[in-house]
Amino acid sequence: MTWPGKNRCPSIRPPSCRGQGNDTADPSFAVIAANGAVTAPVAGFRPPTMLKPVTPINLRVLPACEQEAASPTPDWVLPDKLEPPRLRINAVARVRLLERLEQASDLPLTLLLAPPGFGKTTLLAQWHQRLRQAPARNHAAWLSLEEEDGEPARFLAYVAMSLIVAGVPASAFPAALLEQRHDFDVPTAVSTILGVLGRISRPVVLILDDYDRAASPELDALVTRLVEHGGPRLHLLLASRTPPALPLARLSTRGCLERIDARALPLDDDEARAMLGGDLPATVLARLQQHTEGWPAALQLASLWLDADDRRGQDLEGFSGQACGITDYLAEQVFADLPADAQEFLLQTSLLERFDAALADAVRGRRDSDLLLS
Repeated sequence: MTWPGKNRCPSIRPPSCRGQGNDTADPSFAVIAANGAVTAPVAGFRPPTMLKPVTPINLRVLPACEQEAASPTPDWVLPDKLEPPRLRINAVARVRLLERLEQASDLPLTLLLAPPGFGKTTLLAQWHQRLRQAPARNHAAWLSLEEEDGEPARFLAYVAMSLIVAGVPASAFPAALLEQRHDFDVPTAVSTILGVLGRISRPVVLILDDYDRAASPELDALVTRLVEHGGPRLHLLLASRTPPALPLARLSTRGCLERIDARALPLDDDEARAMLGGDLPATVLARLQQHTEGWPAALQLASLWLDADDRRGQDLEGFSGQACGITDYLAEQVFADLPADAQEFLLQTSLLERFDAALADAVRGRRDSDLLLS
């Protein structure tokens, strides 16, 4: 298999606790609303206090160039995979992280790597929304991946469709690619996409969400080719729960990679207050931040728990994983996604409030706890 194009770059884990790494908290934030502000009560929602002014944002309006480029969607396409999920009305805009994405937009690849519940999709949806507000600057393409998208032909066809939705003319792509016909040839399709990227006048930002769901050796090879041969007009963003099998070390040493991990994603105190509401007592907010370590999923569930009863905002009696749904979230989104040996380890050590590898070995009657914990 021959891959065209010149190498683009010059030759040459688990969630962590707050305060680790070099990421510094920035108090700047905003609250996104469909009309720029919440002016009327919404059932089940306590409007947060605006601590800084925000610019009204239309969440779903497509630029005129994209509307003109619209074409009949092939039967095999699931249209919702080509658009980000709709943002919650009380979503806190991660301004410090959006600025970091902006600064990295000239690089070939940005990797957003974190376990479930850290707001990867929400952050990328906000970034996609910001890009869509400047259609003259770029084409903003989105693709939510699923298990079957790891098949090369399907992945490339979806990439082409995402570019079309982002405003690239459908006529730039051969029918065999868009229809996934039997005469579809993967190397030729890669050449076609790279050729399109080289001819268009505006940069392309391609966001691949849930990359870990579709990850396969074939997909990793394709994405590596796109990153290394996409030219200066392609910026790729990957969101994944696990590190992808891409040449990350090589890309990093060549200055071709921006990596944002779980150390940067927890909500700071101001962002948490924006999510939970400005009328929340400072002591309660501090305890919630201490309990959750800024984990966005836990704070969102805590917000729903607080909204269900106004009296809960005065103290946290009764707040627990069982009460606010965190246990269910962990079971569905975290535990179920772990390999069998990790699940067994957690079940065997679940009665221990604190433990190290030696104690875990003693409880389990094994000698591999250190390996599982590393």
